[in-house]
Amino acid sequence: MTGHLPPARAIDLDAGAPLLVFGGPYSNLQAVAALRRRADELGIAPANVICTGDVVAYCAEPEETTHAIRDWGCHVVAGNCEEQLAAGAADCGCGFEEGSACDLLAKGWYPFAQQRLSRENCAWMAGLPPAIAFTYAGARVRVVHGGIRVTNRFVFASEAHVLSEEFAAADADVVIAGHSGLPFVAKVA
Repeated sequence: MTGHLPPARAIDLDAGAPLLVFGGPYSNLQAVAALRRRADELGIAPANVICTGDVVAYCAEPEETTHAIRDWGCHVVAGNCEEQLAAGAADCGCGFEEGSACDLLAKGWYPFAQQRLSRENCAWMAGLPPAIAFTYAGARVRVVHGGIRVTNRFVFASEAHVLSEEFAAADADVVIAGHSGLPFVAKVA
């Protein structure tokens, strides 16, 4: 959860093929399996699939879900959960308000996940990039977990000033992020 512009891992995609971007598998093995089946049905190759992080969180199968994501071979950006689990940190680093429902839930799922994740998967998480960059349909795209400089920053459509700040720091034409969990598309002038 740094305050500087993290380096982005440059990837090559098939710009003539569909792109699938998703975030927050949250240890939900069944959802990952269903999404992968759908990607296969649509002919979306793993090289054109990107996860915006938080592979592990609230659900019951952190180790199995991590194996499924790794087996898929898709691209993954490090979310705050990956950063924290890889570091052996005491909490998920989501930045929830103390005593909030999310904070209370995290105090349950995070230790559960820590106990079940293998060292191998934690090491894999430690090697994930903080950002991914690529060109798609002529646009420079940057994929992050939360904010451009702060991994666990919540960014919402209603915060025009935050969107402007984030976009100005992105060095991209398009920014894709996941952490907030609320999908939206916004054009920033």
